[in-house]
Order: sequence, then C-alpha cells, then structure tokens
Amino acid sequence: LTVYGNVDVQGTVTVNALSGAFNAIGAGSTIRGSIENVNVLGTYTVTGPLNIANDLLVQGTGGDLAVADQSVVIGRDLLLLSAGTVTMTNGAGVMTIGRNANFRGGSTAGRLTAGRMDVAGNIAQDNSGCACAASNPSFSPSGSHVTRLTGTGTQNIDIFNTGTGATLSHFADLDLSAKTGAVDQVRFNTTYVEGNLISNPAVAPAT
Repeated sequence: LTVYGNVDVQGTVTVNALSGAFNAIGAGSTIRGSIENVNVLGTYTVTGPLNIANDLLVQGTGGDLAVADQSVVIGRDLLLLSAGTVTMTNGAGVMTIGRNANFRGGSTAGRLTAGRMDVAGNIAQDNSGCACAASNPSFSPSGSHVTRLTGTGTQNIDIFNTGTGATLSHFADLDLSAKTGAVDQVRFNTTYVEGNLISNPAVAPAT
C-alpha cells in the first residue's frame, strides 16, 4: 500500500507478508494512527499518536519523520537508511523504540534538538547508508534532546563516526536512570556525550 498524501488512520492498518510495507511518500504531509509497519520515503509530520506495531523505516533523499509534540511508539526497530532522518525539535515529543535504533541515514544535526527518545534495545550508528561524510552525523542530537535507555538487560551502544559537533555522531543528554536490576549493563565503544549523563547505581557500565 502506497500513500502519496496525508495518513489519518482511525483503526489499524495491517500489512501482511504478501502486500509488503505501508509506504508513505508524500511531501509536506501528516501522519497519525496505528499501522503495523511503516516505510517513510517522503516528509511527514506526526499530528496525533502514531503507533507502529513492528518497524519504522525512514529512507531516501528527503525522507523524514517529524515527531513534533506527539508520541511515536515503535514496537520493534527504528531504521534510518540512505538519507532518511527523524526530526525532534519540540520538548513534548517522545519516540519510544521497543527494540533497536539504527542510524545509517542522513545528517540529523539540527534535527534532534529537543524531546526524548526511549530505546529498549541497542543503538547503532555508521555511515553505511551512503558510505559518505554526509552520514557521519546520522545520530547527532544537541540542545535539550534526551536519549533514555529503558532495556531490562545489556544494551550495546555502537557509535562508529563518533565525536563532538555537527559533523559527527554523539549523544546530547544520555539517561540511564530508567534501567533497573543488578544484571543491567550498558556497553559502549568510544562514545561522546555532549550534555548530561544521568545514571543509576544499579547499572554496570562496560566498555
């Protein structure tokens, strides 16, 4: 199913293996509702709660999902590929990712400046989406943006093009306080946090 305009789902859109993904390819369009899988190839702004049962894929030149002041809940993985991006510039916006967040798309410098991203699985970043310097800051939050780790076990953080500033990838604020349990770990490679690190005594950092 391919939509060229706005997406306003009152019930639930279910996509089976034969019909493929729900493709949203509009320009300057809006989206809200409950959808099983979403493939964003256009520019969309979330105007109401957006619940995605499985995966959210954002890709292609101009592919962007702006969370605005809304809630986006992803049951499984967030995948940014090619030049795909996510925009969070409103402090009320929250994106909840049930599994892994993969940043292999375009630059998010200046796009992740506020709001909160909750991740229950691993976070991975590299420039394999285009194998070019333009993808080095594919995960480049700044300002008051918070990344909060919410998993119940070990979470791996792998930021390949890491460093400070708008040309590389890093965290703004990183919040580990939602993780509980003595067995919890967060495994980092060399990772930069430009803002605040908020931890919990029960979390065992590992490198």
